[in-house]
Amino acid sequence: MDGVLIYLLVEEAKKDAIPAPEKMKCYEVLIENYFKKNRIHLSELPALMHYAGPREAVHHMIMRKNYGYTHMIIGRGHAGVGNYYGTYEAREFVGQFVDELGIRLLKFEHAFYCTKCENMATSETCSHSKEDHIHLSGTKVKAVLREDERFLKEFSRPEVADILIEWATDK
Repeated sequence: MDGVLIYLLVEEAKKDAIPAPEKMKCYEVLIENYFKKNRIHLSELPALMHYAGPREAVHHMIMRKNYGYTHMIIGRGHAGVGNYYGTYEAREFVGQFVDELGIRLLKFEHAFYCTKCENMATSETCSHSKEDHIHLSGTKVKAVLREDERFLKEFSRPEVADILIEWATDK
């Protein structure tokens, strides 16, 4: 049976990062309301974020391999901070270790909402012009949440937005 293990880093992160308890609540509400519960498991990985980019991405792969992972997503700015590391630099770096670690690297491009497709998409799945694409960054999302506003419903389930708005407006 295929399944997904979400292993969330729960130790303190950057000052303005969404805290682990709120992240856990977001995943829990998604699992409860939208995912097949018998196919997904949410667990905590008690490890610090060091924001060491590519090398930390390898460290994350090793930790997860030790817990039995077979696949892993390395994102656009995995374990990076600001623009210090290049876009997808961590993913490119870890590629040289996937055979040795026995973990399949899952590659997803930066997603956006396309107003013409009326759906989430990537440059690989949408041929519309960039003017039709709405990108949200973590910084933009936090700014909107602090204003007690919902961002586009296409980017987040309402239950998740409620949790994040409560966190952002309590700060």
